[in-house]
Amino acid sequence: MGRLRPFLYGCCLLIMLVASCVVMLMLTRVTPLLDAWWEKIRTVAAETAEEEVDYFDWVTYPYLPGDVVLSDQLKEMAPEYGFTEYDIQAMIAGAARYGIRWEDVVAIQINAQWDEWYVDMFILSISIAKFLDEHGYNDEPPPCPEPTAVPPSVTPEPGGCIPINPRYEAIKAMNPAGGEEWLYRVLATSDFWAGPLHTAEIDAIEPEDLFDLFVIYMDLLSYQVHGYYDVLVIVDGQPVIISDPNAPAIPYPGEIEGFFVHPFPGSWITGYDFGDPVYNEKGELIRAHHPGIDLGGIGRDPVYAAHDGQIIYAGWMNSGSLWISGIVVAIKGTYPDGTPVCTLYGHGEKGSLRVGVGDPVSAGDQLMIADDTGVSSGDHLHFDLRFGDGTYCGQSVDPKPYID
Repeated sequence: MGRLRPFLYGCCLLIMLVASCVVMLMLTRVTPLLDAWWEKIRTVAAETAEEEVDYFDWVTYPYLPGDVVLSDQLKEMAPEYGFTEYDIQAMIAGAARYGIRWEDVVAIQINAQWDEWYVDMFILSISIAKFLDEHGYNDEPPPCPEPTAVPPSVTPEPGGCIPINPRYEAIKAMNPAGGEEWLYRVLATSDFWAGPLHTAEIDAIEPEDLFDLFVIYMDLLSYQVHGYYDVLVIVDGQPVIISDPNAPAIPYPGEIEGFFVHPFPGSWITGYDFGDPVYNEKGELIRAHHPGIDLGGIGRDPVYAAHDGQIIYAGWMNSGSLWISGIVVAIKGTYPDGTPVCTLYGHGEKGSLRVGVGDPVSAGDQLMIADDTGVSSGDHLHFDLRFGDGTYCGQSVDPKPYID
């Protein structure tokens, strides 16, 4: 036993030395990640606090469309004008979030005649309301200048100062080409809907104690840190998702016939559409806007390149800021107008890849077989179309108008 004890001590020291080396190695790798993570938390912490304060300061601030209680009158009106009850709830919730008249958001939605492929009314309504708010909708009208004194012998010019109406100017900014005709249409529709809409009520969340406020704050902070709060903006009359709120919005490229081919022929949208809010199995919001579309209904069929370009990713990817997972392929090319274009294809079958990074591809080349790898609940293709600068071309746009 006397000889064994030094041996055991030696083994313990060796293990401690190895463990120390491992810990040091891990720290050298983990510390930069922790620093970056902390910096991100520190950056969004104040924004999250402001968002929570805004929510609980505004008595009529609906957190989600479900917080809006419709009257029987609105429930009867909705189908008569092509709306679901959810649509009405969503437009009220989106308008109230930015202090916009509910009837103005409804009127803009009706008169703008957005493409039918845009699905979620709540996100669209938030986008409309935010646009109006950023264009001075809630500003105070500028005062008229003091009248200039004129000599008694000079006849004053007829008429007077008509103050600029910030509400009108913001509405016109949404459709500059529409001019006064667009404004008058919106105002007339708004007047019609004002009475019925304000029969609705807001049943907002009321925390019972400070712990509820803390839980909600941590929930909002989690969404912010994980990048689930993308920004949706209106560009050239169409909705575009921007992952970086500070990124300038590029022009929304027009549809050029013959450039794209369908990546999954015969399929249809069987899961999330572009812009849909994404919820987990508990019903909790985990991403404000779903980039791309989920195509399925035809099983494990071949997936094809939607356009010419070069493979910039081919392999396994965990769902992250790109919100795509499993076996993933990404193609980068150039749109005919010179704009960088990327397409991403997710949930492919393991072992089915036919391309590798650096390979040139042409529209219609087979990439892989569709499957349900990664974060998925059935065989389908997650297809994401992006325009702009950056490794993966930055901004997601709705792909349906381009591939239909």
